[in-house]
Amino acid sequence: EWGLPQLSPTQAHHCIHGRFGTRRAPDCMAIPLCEGHHQGLLDGSKLALHQQPSRWRRRYGNDTDWISWAEDRLREREEQTI
Repeated sequence: EWGLPQLSPTQAHHCIHGRFGTRRAPDCMAIPLCEGHHQGLLDGSKLALHQQPSRWRRRYGNDTDWISWAEDRLREREEQTI
């Protein structure tokens, strides 16, 4: 989405911005991220959300803002297969 090559597998990221507590967010609050943008353990070429959440938020916005984007993309793909 950001015009960068994807060098690692896609992972489900359970949103953390604006949350208070240690419980994992429900699956309906998950967005797809490549491993580099998610954990950054295999692909260190990108800004990893779990390594630098504040910096990631400044660059890409709140992770929760991407939930509706992900839902729209899934809906578009579903419509293409019908």
